[in-house]
Amino acid sequence: MNGGVPEIDARFEQSVGFWLRAYPRRWRVARAAELTAVLADLAAPGARRLDLRSALGLLRSGWATRWRERPPIWVVFGYRWQLSVPAARYRAWVRDDVEGPLFHVREVAWRLWFIFVMMGQQVYLGNYGPEILVGYVLLFAAILGLGDARSRRTTAKRVLRASPDDPPGQWGLISVSTLRDRWTARPVLRWTTGLLAVGALGWNAAALARSLRTTACVTGTAATAADRCAVSVWGMSTFTLLVVMLGVLAVAVPLGLLTLGRLRRELPDRPAQPSRYVVRPTTGMAVGAAALGALVAGEAWLEAVGRWPMALAPLAGPLCLLLLVPVAAAAWVVRAMEPDVTLVDVRRVALTGRPPAVDALTEGLVGAYRAGSSDAELLAAQQGRPAGPGWVLGAAR
Repeated sequence: MNGGVPEIDARFEQSVGFWLRAYPRRWRVARAAELTAVLADLAAPGARRLDLRSALGLLRSGWATRWRERPPIWVVFGYRWQLSVPAARYRAWVRDDVEGPLFHVREVAWRLWFIFVMMGQQVYLGNYGPEILVGYVLLFAAILGLGDARSRRTTAKRVLRASPDDPPGQWGLISVSTLRDRWTARPVLRWTTGLLAVGALGWNAAALARSLRTTACVTGTAATAADRCAVSVWGMSTFTLLVVMLGVLAVAVPLGLLTLGRLRRELPDRPAQPSRYVVRPTTGMAVGAAALGALVAGEAWLEAVGRWPMALAPLAGPLCLLLLVPVAAAAWVVRAMEPDVTLVDVRRVALTGRPPAVDALTEGLVGAYRAGSSDAELLAAQQGRPAGPGWVLGAAR
């Protein structure tokens, strides 16, 4: 009990939250807490989940709300295909689209669907193997996922920038001097270490496997077909590949020790960052990293079994091995530090040996509420200037 108001069971709140996803994101932000409290009052004592009738009602009403507040199809078509800026009255819908978790899925579904249809047709006709289609899907997922934060910012600057002509109450984004977003280093270094490990292991193993097949064919101990005797790994034997890998490792270990020493010396005494806002990588970036790892592993396997030409493994394998050791050393140092250690700090210290630089305020976009006549008078009184149309930054009053 808190002030005479019973607390809502966490499991019941999660159940209501699941069904409230049928409503638009902006609707949930404004009304989810109030509706959850009402449903908790109407539910049976001790209920841990929402009853089926209420859940179906939320589902029906939520999708009806989405359909009712969605712009006409020609506005959506222009926004997706022609990169037009929808009118201010649709800005809430556009903001939900840009900030929503499936933003890139919607972009691909509208703009690039014909590529996947054409590739699927070629696979169906037998012109390409199914691995080509899978590779294209993973490649697009990796590119879009790893560029998630940047592409959202770019789109927001294009379609959500507020205008002096906006009617009161419309939400937009205004350019102001604001804190700089920086990614916390720990998850990014973990993902990078994993990706480099997959690349080093997969591509080096693929090159060695192909070189062993070539040697067996030349000596006549394993080859049964003439085409297998044509396999080549850039003219390098198995022994040469092993020497190259050991040479790369001999260079990578000192780089890792150098990185380890620099980070241990500089990061604990890093300066304060009053103009910085530390953020975690987005879920889309995690999906992109996973897709890239699957793409690398699949490509290495195709080269190892001979279904693809030996194009990347002899070069990409040693390169991944060279980068793996210093990146793993950085991840090892950062693992026990505070989350405010950012990727830009680690990169600067590891590459230059100098302490992290102090960030300055940068131009950024923040949410703004267009004040109406009554709001403008209050806003003017607070700011000590004549009344007039103004913007309230942050959250709607």
